Amino acid sequence: MVKDVSFPTPWNNLEAGLLFALRLPLVVFCEDGIGGGVFDPGVSEVFIQNLPRNLPTGYQDQLLKTVIQNWAGKVRAHYREY
Repeated sequence: MVKDVSFPTPWNNLEAGLLFALRLPLVVFCEDGIGGGVFDPGVSEVFIQNLPRNLPTGYQDQLLKTVIQNWAGKVRAHYREY
């Protein structure tokens, strides 16, 4: 028996695949130890942002805010084009 192994659900890959196919803005956050499908580096041009184990502070906090702001900007731009 293998312990302490985490896997993504098939829904993670399905939902990401739909967004990717529809060319909608996609941001991927991944917890440590998760891999496979959409969470594998290089599967798409989407950068996989690792989630910190604890509450982010300082640089990590600013990095996460920047990632979310960039994604939100892409969502707004896509909405205006639609």
